[in-house]
Amino acid sequence: MSTYPLQDAVAIVGLGTTEYVRDGGHKTKGHLAVEACINAITDAGLTAADVDGLCGSNFQASPQYVQEGLGIPALTWWCSAWGPFTQLLSEAVHAVFAGACSVAVVYQGQVRTVRTSSSVDMTDPVRSVPDPGRSFDHHSDAQYYRPYGGRRGTYAGYMNRYMNEYHVPRESFGLVAVNNRSHATANPHAVLKDPLSMNDYLNSRFVRFPMCLNDIDYAIDGGDAVVVTTLERARDLKRPPVIVHAMAFGEHENPGRDAYRSVASVGQVIAMNTLWGRSALNLNDVDLVYPYDGFTVITLRWLENFGFCDIGDAGNLLRDAWNDDKQIAEIDGRVLMNTHGGSLSDGATQGAGHIREAVTQLRGDAGPRQAATATTALLGIGGLFFNSVAMLMRADR
Repeated sequence: MSTYPLQDAVAIVGLGTTEYVRDGGHKTKGHLAVEACINAITDAGLTAADVDGLCGSNFQASPQYVQEGLGIPALTWWCSAWGPFTQLLSEAVHAVFAGACSVAVVYQGQVRTVRTSSSVDMTDPVRSVPDPGRSFDHHSDAQYYRPYGGRRGTYAGYMNRYMNEYHVPRESFGLVAVNNRSHATANPHAVLKDPLSMNDYLNSRFVRFPMCLNDIDYAIDGGDAVVVTTLERARDLKRPPVIVHAMAFGEHENPGRDAYRSVASVGQVIAMNTLWGRSALNLNDVDLVYPYDGFTVITLRWLENFGFCDIGDAGNLLRDAWNDDKQIAEIDGRVLMNTHGGSLSDGATQGAGHIREAVTQLRGDAGPRQAATATTALLGIGGLFFNSVAMLMRADR
C-alpha cells in the first residue's frame, strides 16, 4: 500500500496550446506563453482572477512577464524551473497540494534558436543572438558537450554504444519514428504529417552516425499551458478532471553525459523505481504510454525502464507489437504509444505536447485518433541523465 501523500490529490483542469509552426515570425516566447495560458484558463472555465500560481521555464518567459500579460491581480506562488515540462508541472502540483496556491498555470513558449535548429537561423539578426537560457556553459560537461556536436553528438554516441552493447539494429530506432509519424497523420496540430516508411527512415540524411534526421525532435515555435488545482475543486469545474496519480524524478550519480558508467545506468531507472513505489497502479493498468522522443534512443530506453522488456529489447517489443496496416505499435495488443506524434512529428516542446495529448485522450476529446480505452496514461519525459521525470495520470472515472 502506497503512503505517497500526493496520490490522486491534484488534477489538470485546463489545456491550452498555440499553433505549432516552423517559423512563427514576430511572435516571441512570451507572446506564445501568454497565448497558451489564455487558452488553458478559458478551457478550464476560469478567469485570470482565479489564478494565484504560475510556473514556467527559466529560459522562456518569466512568471512576472506572464502575470502582466494575463492581468492576474495577485499571486501567492510562482516558480521558474529547468525543463522538461513535467518538472514544471510537478512544481505546480506540489504547490497546490501544499496550499501555496489554489489554482496554478504551468506554461511554456519557445522559438527555434541556433542551438535547436538549422544554420539558416544564424542569418536572422534576432535568432542568431546566443540565448543564455539555452547555453550549457554552466554545466560541468560543457567542455565535452560542445566540441562533439552538442546534444546531438552526445546522444549519437549513446545510440552507437547502445547498438553495439545490445546488438540493436537501426531499424529499432526507425520503428519509433514511423510509429510517431503514423499517429501524427491523424493529428491536425502536428507539424509533420506526411507518412514516413522504414525505407524513408533508413535513407534519411545522417547527422552523426548512427543518428539521422528522423531520430531528432522537430524544432518549432509554439506554446503550451495547463491549469492545475485540487481534485475536490476540479470536480466543480466545467472540464473533466485528469488526475495526477503519481510522479517521480530520477538522476543517477553521474548526470554529466560524458560520465555515465554504462548504458544501463540512467536517471530513468531511478524515476521508474520510485514511481511504481508511489503508485496504486501497475503496468497492466496502463492504456497509453508517452515516452519522450527528443531522440529515438530515449524512447527505447523509457519503454525498457517502464518495465515492458529488458534493456536492449525495446526494438523487439515494438516489432512484436507492430500493426502493419496502421504502421503503429500496439503493445500487448492494446497499449498505444505517442498518439499525437511525439516530439518527432507533433513538434519539440520538452514534453509539453505529451502532457497535452495524454490529458486530451483521458478526457475522451481526441476525436478520430481517440484510443478505444483511455483510463490511465504513463509518461516518461526528459532525457537519460539529469532530467528524467515519470508520471502516471488517470481519468476521473
